[in-house]
Amino acid sequence: MFGSLVRLEISDEGSRVPESHRDPCILFLFQGKAEVTVGNHHVAMNPEDYMVINSFEIYSVSLSDEGLLGRLHMNYAELSDYLDLAENDIRCSAYAGNREMRERFRRRLKQIFSYYEGRRGENASRVMALYFELLYDLRMNCMVKKSERIVARRNDDAAVEETIRRFLDCLLYTSPS
Repeated sequence: MFGSLVRLEISDEGSRVPESHRDPCILFLFQGKAEVTVGNHHVAMNPEDYMVINSFEIYSVSLSDEGLLGRLHMNYAELSDYLDLAENDIRCSAYAGNREMRERFRRRLKQIFSYYEGRRGENASRVMALYFELLYDLRMNCMVKKSERIVARRNDDAAVEETIRRFLDCLLYTSPS
């Protein structure tokens, strides 16, 4: 949509099956109600609520009949210039952080999606300016913490590598010469 930085979509359908993406995503509920499941956590969303879904988090969304959900997919490679996401997750939702930041974030999301739904070609530069303001807010005001998923995956990978190394060592030392 806007170069390689961001992809926007608005839908009245939830996720039929759990999904996961390389690119982090911000969910924004325009109307209705939604239940978002991220891992084992269930979050009820009301109109104008938002939340960040991090890279490779498994999530699903159930929307009410009148539900309308926006998804702002942020390009992981481009985003990593602004935020260190290699080992970190962003924790940001309509209920976390200070009230002023939450309202500013909500306002920017509404503007981005309204410009997107309007005359897209004429508003592309305005959407990108708002997107960079949103990135600034993510960086300055949202909690960025060590990703438990990434740390666990790296520990699993290290354990597998160690097991393979030990197995190969055993083969080398016990094989007939």
